[in-house]
Amino acid sequence: MRLYALVSETTRRQIGADPWLSSFAWQFIDEPGEVPTAPSSLLVLEAGQLSASCTLDGLGCACWCFGVETPEKAFPPHCDLFAQPLDTAWLGDRLLAWMWVEGELSPACLAGAALTLANGRLSVATVPLNTRAVQIAVSPTDLVGGDMALYWRQGDRALAVLADAIGHGDIAALDVAQFMLDVVRLLRTAHLSPDALTQLCHHQAARLARGRFVAAALVEMDFTAGTLAVVNAGMPPVLCLRAGQSLMTYPSTQPPLGLADCPCPIVQVAPLRPGHQWLLASDGADVAALCRELAAVEFVDLAQGASKAHPSFSMRTIPIAKAPGIVDDASQIVLFIPDK
Repeated sequence: MRLYALVSETTRRQIGADPWLSSFAWQFIDEPGEVPTAPSSLLVLEAGQLSASCTLDGLGCACWCFGVETPEKAFPPHCDLFAQPLDTAWLGDRLLAWMWVEGELSPACLAGAALTLANGRLSVATVPLNTRAVQIAVSPTDLVGGDMALYWRQGDRALAVLADAIGHGDIAALDVAQFMLDVVRLLRTAHLSPDALTQLCHHQAARLARGRFVAAALVEMDFTAGTLAVVNAGMPPVLCLRAGQSLMTYPSTQPPLGLADCPCPIVQVAPLRPGHQWLLASDGADVAALCRELAAVEFVDLAQGASKAHPSFSMRTIPIAKAPGIVDDASQIVLFIPDK
């Protein structure tokens, strides 16, 4: 991994003074042509440092260009354009997400929690997956993709998030990894409230490149209060099921995050009822097929002789089925509320 920067002298000093950014071996350059073509290289660029005759033709690595008010120059399609000036704190966060996507670090660094990896490098959980509590599946079209799942359980509170960034591959994966870092930072200790979601939404509007966005469905379970909170921002409907049959539907109530300033988020609250199944799925998944699978889950009444050593219902891994005729990443989270 090689990092190149075509930035002002002021930004160079800021990078050198930042404990995280200064730990990288930056190569500061004067012309984009000094960057070799390599998939693992990255060019950080301030638009104001490009001369009138300068061209990015032939640039073969990832590029983040800041301060692009109007895209007057011809930028390569793999160059992310940001209207805002370069901010070193923001750059540090994005580099953390990029290293995650590149497989350069373990996501166990998230808030110091021990996390279980699932579905490749990106989706994570604080409990073993495919159990009586939760199942997660993500099937990207490329090696990595824009779909990501997170299940966070601490004490009597659990947070499930399914996110879908526009596009496929590494660029979409970077957007969704950065989004999940923000989720953990903002919602790890704060409840799923309109205020917390407004912060999350504003972060995406400021951090995502021009024309990019992340759709997300978030579910928080409070086992002490016996409630479940749902937020849907641009995802297919979140479903409350019993034995695969739909009881309640929670469609999207706001645009995907990053498209515009955040409207007042709508948090819907429902009771946590034993025996219910909660389904979060991306638009690449075949929800009808998944519901048929869930209908076959056999519930067992503990009062009828099931021992405490066994789950309250028999469980098998429910595979993901991609929607027919759609070439897209597919993902799902299934939350099971056991019968008491």
